[in-house]
Amino acid sequence: MESIKVSQSKRTKEGPKQYPSNAVVDDPFRDAAIHFGAHLQLKGLLQNEKKNFGCIERTVLFDEFTNHYQPQYCSQLVRKDLLAKLIKYRVLKRPFKDFSTLRIVKHPNPNEVKAPTKVTLSRWYVHQSGVLRDRLVRSEVITEASCRLCNVSFFNEDSKQQHIESDIHKLKLLYRENRSSFKSSVEGAKISIIDANDESEVVLRCGETKTITVKVTLDSSYTTANIYKIVELSEVNIDVTEFHNDMPIEVKVSAMFPEPGAYIFPLAAKVTPAQVCLLKDLVFWVESELMDQLAPVSKYVKKKNIIKEMEGAILTAEELKRGSSGLDNVEPLKPHNVLNVYNKLLLKKLETFENMSSHEEIILKNILGLLCGQMSYREAVSHIGQTKTPYIGTLNAPSYSERFALLLDLEELQLQHQIKNYDMCNQTLKPSATNFFLKVPDLSEGRPSVSRSNKIHVRLQQDTTVTYEGIIHEVKEDGLVLGFHKKFKEEYTKLTDSGLKPKVDVRFTVNRFPILNMHRALSLVSKHQAFSILFPELSEPDPAPNT
Repeated sequence: MESIKVSQSKRTKEGPKQYPSNAVVDDPFRDAAIHFGAHLQLKGLLQNEKKNFGCIERTVLFDEFTNHYQPQYCSQLVRKDLLAKLIKYRVLKRPFKDFSTLRIVKHPNPNEVKAPTKVTLSRWYVHQSGVLRDRLVRSEVITEASCRLCNVSFFNEDSKQQHIESDIHKLKLLYRENRSSFKSSVEGAKISIIDANDESEVVLRCGETKTITVKVTLDSSYTTANIYKIVELSEVNIDVTEFHNDMPIEVKVSAMFPEPGAYIFPLAAKVTPAQVCLLKDLVFWVESELMDQLAPVSKYVKKKNIIKEMEGAILTAEELKRGSSGLDNVEPLKPHNVLNVYNKLLLKKLETFENMSSHEEIILKNILGLLCGQMSYREAVSHIGQTKTPYIGTLNAPSYSERFALLLDLEELQLQHQIKNYDMCNQTLKPSATNFFLKVPDLSEGRPSVSRSNKIHVRLQQDTTVTYEGIIHEVKEDGLVLGFHKKFKEEYTKLTDSGLKPKVDVRFTVNRFPILNMHRALSLVSKHQAFSILFPELSEPDPAPNT
């Protein structure tokens, strides 16, 4: 028993620090609730004060929290559960049924209550012009005392009228109500960015200061240009002034954002005497260091077909064993091969060509009949400019299976063409006890997209007469575990033992399993004449029998 006691005491000493049951654990909500109660007390907002509490109108409490407390302290309290938090931490007495008046518990030493820790909230300005469409300014822009659109107060009627007639107010109002009236350029006048090759997007890191130059180009038909900020952003600094066409019209814009986000900063230029309004939306993409981890492993470069067609015999590998599903194999997958003539016709863009055989003419006519009806392929594609889609003949039951079988064949040919972009040449395989490992640099980014049981074709550069089929046993982050015919391992071992470093050419193949499944579905539709399900007919209900 003594040894047990000693071990327990040691574990207590070496374990995490134990706090007594009455210890106060840091709680940002509790700190903010207590501080808000003290804040109300110090500002003298409590009325009918008693010894332990004071009263405040519910509307006054929410107004003070929304407009004064939360913007200043940025606490974790939010308006929707403010009362619940105040009651939980005994800052607010539970209100009566008529809770228009609330009772706040008075703190004995409100001056000693520390302010809560500020919380930084990320801001995402997907489009900064949303500020100009705020519901507060949607109904009434100008009031007797201020302009809600420009955030300007009026001293008298003259200052109000002067602001209404100012260019900045008119531009902001025009931007909100008819943004399409602004142009990025007109004849003789243009607004652009010098430092970004006239691109509107600027990428920078959090806390990084970046300066760009906005240039307004005018010809002799324009005399002056005034540049205005449509939206105010404290993170963006710009000197706006009046420019003449006899001087360089360039404006330096510097920006520094502490938080990640997409910030849009519209600049407007009003040129005279034609009263033309130009607009340039500056987009600041602010990224954190986390973007480095999301960056691609390597820059994607479209690869050319570097491997000649692998002709000759293919030594197949042993198929992977699949687990039994417990379902009966009613309709097995049947082999299906795409006609070679399809590929030739696709290369000719489904048009007639010289020395075309009669068999090719029949196949082409059949393809166009299934896809385009009586139109040529060129005429069908010309419909894209009118309807945004090519013309496709009406689908009907007799041609349903044949048309979709053709579309599957054309899709498979396209997939075969695309996957050739990932051919690999002069690759080294890393052998293991039973399999080989092939490193594929862009595999983690889905280039190419492969899965277990897919097949690839490999050819030894020392012997190009034989092509070996490889089965993918496992897909790893940076490569594939492959299984081959036993003869491949023998040839690979011979080359290694002779002092050579075997190099292979690799070609990925299309996974035909889903395509063959769809062909089987089409055959089942024809076999069971299930066209009534695909093309249901509307029939009148039988009349109710007379009673």
